[in-house]
Amino acid sequence: QVTDCLTSVKSVNRTDALSLLSTFGAKRLFDVLHEPFLKSPR
Repeated sequence: QVTDCLTSVKSVNRTDALSLLSTFGAKRLFDVLHEPFLKSPR
């Protein structure tokens, strides 16, 4: 299911998705993708 979600992005293929999952793991990848890209200034 995670690979299906990741490959729905046009520039991400199945190999890229599997590489991301093996490097970061599903939980960490989920957490990172649900954080804002830019941190707000302090």
